[in-house]
Amino acid sequence: MYQIARELVVLVNGWLVRKMPRDLHDQLDGSTSSVLWNIGEGASKTARPDKRRFYEIARGSAGEAATQLDLLQIKGVISSAEYQKARSLLVRVVQMLSRMCWGPRTP
Repeated sequence: MYQIARELVVLVNGWLVRKMPRDLHDQLDGSTSSVLWNIGEGASKTARPDKRRFYEIARGSAGEAATQLDLLQIKGVISSAEYQKARSLLVRVVQMLSRMCWGPRTP
């Protein structure tokens, strides 16, 4: 999970040098960084409720980043292919975070 979130940060970091609205730049940088920070912090916790809290924060930041990706595409800052790559990474991260927050399903 951390490696996929890291891959997203590397991808997005390359876009941050492009011309875009300052608020969008700052929000995108912050939300993608927050995903990575909170996954890292959650992984270091030993108590299940603490882990869950950080993973939930990371999942919320991923949702925020997804909205910012939409705006980047709408504003023509990124291509459809770039959007799809970043979105697929985000979906994978959110799926893993959701499992970490709610635990395994019981039949």
